[in-house]
Amino acid sequence: MLHRRQTRRIPLLHDEVTLTLHGYVKTVRANATDVSHGGMGLYLLERLAVGERLTITIGLWDARQQLHEETIVAAIKWVRAKGHGYAAGIEFDRLDVMAQPRLLAFLAQFESATEPIPIGPA
Repeated sequence: MLHRRQTRRIPLLHDEVTLTLHGYVKTVRANATDVSHGGMGLYLLERLAVGERLTITIGLWDARQQLHEETIVAAIKWVRAKGHGYAAGIEFDRLDVMAQPRLLAFLAQFESATEPIPIGPA
């Protein structure tokens, strides 16, 4: 089977993210299911349009249990019905060490992990 992803996705345990849609003023909450250098899987309660541009705000905890938010500009690549909502694949424009240092550090730390990894406080 051909693997289409260029980077490995790291499974997450229901981390809540905020999506700000660029086409119109609207904020949507979603659960992140996995993340990689190239994108993120989401579970949403409402359907969003493929190609929609958005900004994702994700909270990442530091060693002192302080929450830091980072934002990433992205696009919706695919959406399909799943359960009582929708699964969606999100492609990041790019990650930058200056703009998303904690997310990049998280990805580097867990690239070889095989079990779901909570990104909130223990």
